[in-house]
Amino acid sequence: MKVLLLAEWLHHMGGCETFLTTVCDHLPAFGIEASLFVATQPVHERWRAAFGERLTEVTEGDDPLNALMVHIERTRPDLIHAVPLDRTAVRLAGLTERPVLVGTEASDGSERCHWPSYGPALAAAFSHFDAIHCFSARAEANIARVFGYAGPTARTPPLCAFPADLPLWSRRTPSRRLAAWGRISTEKGWSFLVESLAVLRRSCGPLELDLWGTGPFMPMLEQLVASCGERGRVRLLGGFEDPFALPLQDYDAALVPSFFEGLPYSLLEAWWRGIPAVMTRFSGAPDLVADGPLCRFFDPGDQGQLAAALGALYLDYPALAGHAAARRAVVAQACTPAAVLPVLIELYRRALAADRGARIVSEGARRAV
Repeated sequence: MKVLLLAEWLHHMGGCETFLTTVCDHLPAFGIEASLFVATQPVHERWRAAFGERLTEVTEGDDPLNALMVHIERTRPDLIHAVPLDRTAVRLAGLTERPVLVGTEASDGSERCHWPSYGPALAAAFSHFDAIHCFSARAEANIARVFGYAGPTARTPPLCAFPADLPLWSRRTPSRRLAAWGRISTEKGWSFLVESLAVLRRSCGPLELDLWGTGPFMPMLEQLVASCGERGRVRLLGGFEDPFALPLQDYDAALVPSFFEGLPYSLLEAWWRGIPAVMTRFSGAPDLVADGPLCRFFDPGDQGQLAAALGALYLDYPALAGHAAARRAVVAQACTPAAVLPVLIELYRRALAADRGARIVSEGARRAV
């Protein structure tokens, strides 16, 4: 089998970029030829160095879909794996003459999503995908309910390839400092988090927040921090290259207040370091762990639930470090190539088999006429 991973961009090291590149990196170990096609410049040097000739970039100024079709004609992949929300994937889905197309729904697929393609354009694109992979049971249900998708689906957590030698979080005395990291954009819930800090202090005592990341919402978030009176207690620390270089040992917990994500890498990174997390339940996290010492859940945008979830961690704080290895074990067991890729490969095979069956039926009908 020959698979082409279609990435709309590889500018940074966000979740979709990390997932697609990690899948591409590990598929060859399962006997599958895999390469990357990038639709938008620029490409981060990390990805270019890692994939070399297995990575094809669109020349700046060229039409991405035209360049992709030329590449497909030259390389003849059996299947393309893309993200349905991405522009080039949406355009490709509407073509009748193309390879089998499998999509990964990176969000929870609900009406909360604000992407420009969400709605009729995305619904039309979904109907043309040959199979859909999701990061949560919630997303599987939503793409059927919201978009009417009835094709083959599969669910796995994101594929992770994290360093094995990182020390586990071991804090036993609260620092009253919280950490968060990721893209600074509206869907991440950072504004809700900043606006909730006063409520959290009433139930949890004095708290400070360090937030790493860059993105389009940064100017508004800077204004919000000032307007909420949080200067000096909320630090916006900018971009980072390696989440495992962040000083997570200094913090009491990681906060992931996303409104509609599938299963953010930031949560898996936190678990890999062993730090407790507070995460919205509109995600794939509850598919992996129950509400308890490994992770506490709340509904996105609900300040009362957030305060109760964080407060529950502080009530039993000295015992939290004893669960650090169990947090890492969740990722080590559920997010490995051995756990994720066989499910994806079986979805690929189902999509290819369904396509072959449809072609046989179509050919039979043509001959009958």
